[in-house]
Amino acid sequence: MLGLSYNKLGDALLDLKRYEEGLARYNKGLAINQMLVTSDPRNQDARRDLANNFNRIAMLELDRKRPAAAVKPLQEALAIRTAIYKLTPEMTNARRDMALVNQFLAQAVTDPADQCSKWRRAEGFWQGLIADGKQAASDKVLIEEAHTHAIGCH
Repeated sequence: MLGLSYNKLGDALLDLKRYEEGLARYNKGLAINQMLVTSDPRNQDARRDLANNFNRIAMLELDRKRPAAAVKPLQEALAIRTAIYKLTPEMTNARRDMALVNQFLAQAVTDPADQCSKWRRAEGFWQGLIADGKQAASDKVLIEEAHTHAIGCH
């Protein structure tokens, strides 16, 4: 709960474009979430919170136009989310999280082939959710963005 509180403070600071202060709060939340996962590695909620923490750090870096700095936390989030997805591939949240982390990575990496790979992967997860009627209405813009980029890949 304390980790989430730090992350919410980081979110508020990000909204104010106070990046360094926001990053400091995210890092405090990250330390707490890492400790929780270390103490109970099988706790899926703690692992998801840790992945969310890495995503928040990456979103801050993307917002301040530093995509290279977003890659490592997104790769950390992807590793966690992939492990969760492998355990629960039918869960909507796990599938959505996989779509999002691949989509964010596509925005952060610079290699065109890597970008296309991530866009296609995100598109695949979104299409799976659509086929199952599990997509959220709030994801429409993200789904369209992934589709547009994925079909534009060669």
